[in-house]
Amino acid sequence: MFANATRSTSTARYGASGSGRTSGRAPRRFVRRLGVSPAATTEGATSSERLLRLVLKVYETVAGSDRGFSYRNNADKRRSVVEAVDDLLRSSPGDRCTVDSGLWRLVYSTNFGSDEITRGGTSSQPPGLGQVYQRVDRERSQLDNLVEVSLPLVGTKVTLCLQHELRIVESVQGGEEFVITFSGTKVSGGGIEVPTLPNVLQMLPDSLRPQQELSSASFENVFSEEGLRISKGDRGELRIYCKEEP
Repeated sequence: MFANATRSTSTARYGASGSGRTSGRAPRRFVRRLGVSPAATTEGATSSERLLRLVLKVYETVAGSDRGFSYRNNADKRRSVVEAVDDLLRSSPGDRCTVDSGLWRLVYSTNFGSDEITRGGTSSQPPGLGQVYQRVDRERSQLDNLVEVSLPLVGTKVTLCLQHELRIVESVQGGEEFVITFSGTKVSGGGIEVPTLPNVLQMLPDSLRPQQELSSASFENVFSEEGLRISKGDRGELRIYCKEEP
């Protein structure tokens, strides 16, 4: 599974502009299906077509955001993402939101764009953050955060698998709420030994670092259609994911 998660690494330092798959651009299959610009007139469009345009609009607002790091000093950009998400949620059918099992790539987090974010590492040798994934396994009640990290001090790249037990409950709004409990971390690649693991974890941004002092955390999945998933955490974080594989 780590091989799947690392097949498209595009590492960027925190706060630097991302490239490639970190950009949050809409999948080509989605654009081909839509076939029109979201700015085009919605007159005569079906509800499904309008929804597709709004989904594409969300992708466009996060394109080039480097998961949110590039928007740290741009309140207008951060606001445009929230507005696009709100427009999408207002126009969605309102059916129960069910998240499919599989690998989801993180394309935006409001925590990464926060002015108060701590990037971890040292000022002279900051770590490079590659792709961030969330692997959902409903059948096994498991949720893993896969984080690719480049370590300049040792000249290697590793993939951290932050493992969580998953419990799915119905939210107050009638959707799905994921309650996760941190259960452990595995490291893949780079020859990193277990004793060095705490140091590697300290290099992660605050929002990705496992909070072992907390028994659990929760987030509500407010949208999951057309390969796009949006969740809101219990501590105010908004995350946007793109489906990678079943």
